[in-house]
Amino acid sequence: MESFTLSRALEGFFRLQLNPMSQAGILRLEKGKASSERPESDPEHDQSLLLIEGELVLEVDNAGETIRPGASFTVPAGVKHRIVNRSNKPAVAFTVMA
Repeated sequence: MESFTLSRALEGFFRLQLNPMSQAGILRLEKGKASSERPESDPEHDQSLLLIEGELVLEVDNAGETIRPGASFTVPAGVKHRIVNRSNKPAVAFTVMA
C-alpha cells in the first residue's frame, strides 16, 4: 500500500482509485485554471467534490457558485459543468465519480 500526501498532487488530477464503477482522486487547480475549457458532463456517473483548501467556483448552466473549504457538492450524471479557480491561491479538492 502506498501512502499519499497532498503535496504530491501536482496541478490537475491525481487518481487515487479507479475501477469500472467509480474513480476517486485529488483535483488541484492553480489560480485562474479550470477543470476543462468548456462545461462537460459524464453521462453515467455523478461527480462529488469536497474542497480541502482554496476556493473554487462550480459553473452549471452559465451560473457560478463559490465553494469554500469544508463545502461539498454533487453534480448528477449528464449535467454539464466545470470547476474554476478564480482566486489568487491554489485549490485542492477530493473528488469521486460513481
